[in-house]
Order: sequence, then structure tokens, then C-alpha cells
Amino acid sequence: EKKDDNAMSVAAAYREAGSVVQLSGMRPLSLVMLTRGAAFAAAESLFTLKLLEKGVPKQHMATVSALLMPFNILLPVVASKWTAGPRPLDSMTATYPVRTILTLGAVGLIAFAPTSLGGDSSIPVGYYLVVFIWLACYSAVGTLHFVGTMAFFSRMSGSIGAALR
Repeated sequence: EKKDDNAMSVAAAYREAGSVVQLSGMRPLSLVMLTRGAAFAAAESLFTLKLLEKGVPKQHMATVSALLMPFNILLPVVASKWTAGPRPLDSMTATYPVRTILTLGAVGLIAFAPTSLGGDSSIPVGYYLVVFIWLACYSAVGTLHFVGTMAFFSRMSGSIGAALR
């Protein structure tokens, strides 16, 4: 097997990773990466549970999720076109306020859920449409954040990634 001339040993890769961690820009980046998801964790994990608690049938939420599936499959392809440039985190910083507003929208969707959700009457189709649109928008922004972050770290990896091949 032919060995790559640019490859480094595992120990050298860890030494380089250690020197990267010591860079002054890594502290703020680490802080942002560790805390950026905290603002959205409740909206992502509790939204569906709260709707179920309000009386939305599980089957209806499963149907909405199934209808979103083709959209969610195509999202990374679309997002990669926006994040493929020299500054992949620009997509994340540009859409962070949108994601924050959408998170507040989740609170509104739960707070202003139709009163019929707890009873035997049917849930208005318009409410499902609003939930579907919210889920699609939130999924799009979340995918942009994920793909942008992955593109950033892919660009950043440089020789460290080459050592792991």
C-alpha cells in the first residue's frame, strides 16, 4: 500500500489538535458551539409532546411528520449550496434570529392551540396547516445550522483530517 506523503502520525495529529485548541479564537468558538443549542432545545424536544398533551392525536402528528419527510430529505442538498462558500457559518449567523423567532412561535402555537383540542370535536385543518408550516420552517433553519456547522468544521479540519484517513 502506498503511504500518503502529507500524512502525519496519530501522535502528531493530536499534538496539532492540542495546538489548535490553544488558539485564542477557539475559546469563543467553543463557548458558542456549547451554548448555541440551549436556546432551541425546549422547542425541539417539547413542541410535539405539548401538542400531544393538548389533545392532538399521535396519528395526526405522525402524518404531519410523514408529509415533511420529502422536504427533510431535500433540505441538506439545498442547504449545502448556501454553505459551500468560503464562509459556511454565515448561513448560521444569518438565520439565528429567524430560528429564535420560530422558537417563540412554538410557544405561541402551544399557547393558542384551539380549545377543541381537549374535547371530542375535530381539530381545525387550518391549525394543522400552521403547525406544518412551522415545522417546515423550523426544520429548514435547523438544517441550515447543522450543515453550515459541518461545512465549517470540514473546512477547518485541514491536515488533522488528513491524518485520520
